[in-house]
Amino acid sequence: MNTLVDLVEHVLRPLWVVLMMAAFLGIGFWAYRPKNKSRFESYGDIPLKDDDQEPPSSNSSPGTPAKER
Repeated sequence: MNTLVDLVEHVLRPLWVVLMMAAFLGIGFWAYRPKNKSRFESYGDIPLKDDDQEPPSSNSSPGTPAKER
């Protein structure tokens, strides 16, 4: 039992830190690639866009009764 605790403390914990650091750096590299810049800038402009277009209408909306044929 004591060897399992030693294994976790001395081997797996440092590997976990290395794995999380690699994931963090990989996500950061992906996010700041020049290829993604225009896409992320367009995502950042979404709250500033006007709502000039109405959403597509469906046959029945939640507050209205269905039409008879």
